[in-house]
Amino acid sequence: MMDEVGIDISEHTSDLIDAYDDTPLDVVVTVCDDAAENCPYLPARKHNLHQGFEDPSAVKGAEEEKRAAFCRIRDELADWIDETFPTDR
Repeated sequence: MMDEVGIDISEHTSDLIDAYDDTPLDVVVTVCDDAAENCPYLPARKHNLHQGFEDPSAVKGAEEEKRAAFCRIRDELADWIDETFPTDR
């Protein structure tokens, strides 16, 4: 789904948040309510920002409906990022 918008995530991996305990962070962004409530304290962060999005994995139905939910959330996230963190691209 990400490759449809020109983003290759084939080499991406997830990291444990503990790996960033001592990393200076300007902003920590959470995008699901569970993460916002349970995100551990990161002493090196300056700001915390939360924007909740629907969990696309919770969508029930046919594969087409599930895929559409993931694509919709992908696009909503992209729009929110562009609006919240504008750049001079």
